[in-house]
Amino acid sequence: MMASQALPEHKEIKDVDNLIQRFEQLGYVTDRALATAVYLVTKLQKPLLIEGHAGVGKTELAKVLAAMLGTRLIRRLRMELSKAVAGHQNRRKNGSNCRREGKTYF
Repeated sequence: MMASQALPEHKEIKDVDNLIQRFEQLGYVTDRALATAVYLVTKLQKPLLIEGHAGVGKTELAKVLAAMLGTRLIRRLRMELSKAVAGHQNRRKNGSNCRREGKTYF
């Protein structure tokens, strides 16, 4: 969304309490700190990096926010460098090449 574009009134997030209420309507329970961060990034139109262990709700937050705003969710997966290096070392040790499914591992 470009800075000059405004959300339709029914999709606009009025304040943090409104965001919490709308999340709850979509089945997502959040705390005030996370809701405040999400509210601010929507108002400032800046990215938000969310880190955490598997299963804590990072993707679900993105899905609910996208649904609430009526936008498409594009998922990007990130692999930690240490895991990528370990995978490469295992493939080398086993004599396999470093190309798999059109992707180069290094």
